[in-house]
Amino acid sequence: MLFFKLPALGGERKRTGLWPFFESSDENDRATPGDGSFPMKQPVSKLVVYETLSGLNQRFGQTLLDLHRVQELGLVRRGIIGALQDVLEETRAWANFEMIEVLHEREQADWARFGRLRRQWERKYEDPNDVFVQVRRLKEPRSRAATTKNTTKRPQKG
Repeated sequence: MLFFKLPALGGERKRTGLWPFFESSDENDRATPGDGSFPMKQPVSKLVVYETLSGLNQRFGQTLLDLHRVQELGLVRRGIIGALQDVLEETRAWANFEMIEVLHEREQADWARFGRLRRQWERKYEDPNDVFVQVRRLKEPRSRAATTKNTTKRPQKG
């Protein structure tokens, strides 16, 4: 497995298992993949996360195209490109799965949080008379359905 050391901007930072979502400078806050911990010291914008995921997938696609070019040039044994493609696709799927799992949790939490905020805002500006209108609207279909059922009853046998 290859590891690349990337230069840090603005000082030395250690990457957590959930990078690029959160970065931490404290060794004790480091997360390991799959341990469920979320060191939320410096949240990164969702736009950056989605752009990073998109870029990663584009580069996987470019690598696959380059492998096919290498094969066309006859620089590798026949059949090895298929195996390498399978390994790359597996790695891409695994990386996507891990990142999307974290994204899913973050989006679900945001959905709940923004839903609560929206409901608070609605309650703040809600007209008290709207409650009566809503109740009337709810009762109308029920009463119509009940009268329709009563008029279309089947005759009982026997």
